[in-house]
Amino acid sequence: AMVCDSPFSSLEAVIAETAASGKQKLSESGVPGIRLMPDMLIPMAVAAIRRSILSQAAFDIREVNPLSKCGATLIPVLLGHGEDDDMVAPYHSQRLHDAYGGNTTLIRFAGSHNSERGDLFLGTVTAFLMALLRPTDDAHPAEALLYAQPSTLRGLMGRPALAESCRFTAGKGFQSAGVDVGGERCSHRGRTAGNLALLVKLCCLCNPAIR
Repeated sequence: AMVCDSPFSSLEAVIAETAASGKQKLSESGVPGIRLMPDMLIPMAVAAIRRSILSQAAFDIREVNPLSKCGATLIPVLLGHGEDDDMVAPYHSQRLHDAYGGNTTLIRFAGSHNSERGDLFLGTVTAFLMALLRPTDDAHPAEALLYAQPSTLRGLMGRPALAESCRFTAGKGFQSAGVDVGGERCSHRGRTAGNLALLVKLCCLCNPAIR
């Protein structure tokens, strides 16, 4: 299991976006000459930074690209992102969520990159990790639940199994738009309805019993 708070889809993209944001802020503050700086200088500067790092540290920032690898990643993941994050834009986690190869839940909450996380998100993280990482035993077979067939999950959420209520799209598997609670939103994707039903059950937004 994996939890990612404010993940980026591409390090190179984050660097370019940070530079563009810095240019905009300096321009708005009235720093002389900034408004005249052409936007094309930003990718040129990023390319120069990449070459410098590659030369001095044998490290290519272009290879730090989770989006290119997440399609082959199958372990369950919980993604969280603040709506007002100006360091790593929320679209990064959305792209990872859409391209992820395994079962994934994305929660969007109020706040920025470094703001305090709310109880709903933290509660979902706690339930997610406790259910998937605890030792399995006869009373709480977490692994068996994770790979259970949809028919065995009926009633877990107090409603019909997700297989009967979510939408299936060829190539993307099962999807659920989730719910909106106090401005916090969730969405769920998975290759199998059984696995996805467990993730929905562990989501504080979807399951009032663990709020």
